[in-house]
Amino acid sequence: MLRYRNPIPVAAHRGNSRYFPENTMCAFRSALELKPDMIETDLHMTKDGHLVIMHDHLVDRTTDGTGAVREMSFAQFRSLNAACDYEDFAPEAPPTLEEFLKLCARCDNMLIDFELKEY
Repeated sequence: MLRYRNPIPVAAHRGNSRYFPENTMCAFRSALELKPDMIETDLHMTKDGHLVIMHDHLVDRTTDGTGAVREMSFAQFRSLNAACDYEDFAPEAPPTLEEFLKLCARCDNMLIDFELKEY
């Protein structure tokens, strides 16, 4: 039986995206401190086959770059700054699926909702 921590199930959408740059490791770390029942995030694949976390098909809205994730190499994707619109945050590359899973592995009974983006 699935048991939730909270009386009403709570999902951290794109991490703690209200106070942190969405879908960044700092947003996910903050969300986990708040003890939600679930984290929701989105997966894309770079043109060289790496699974990465980004909500939109284009990186324009949430990073200092432009273009589609699927048209970027992994190195190009990782060179982006996902905290560029937040002056109080250090530059931060958008995360990989592997980084996200390593962070969540420390949390017992954490549900993860992945939205797999299609092309």
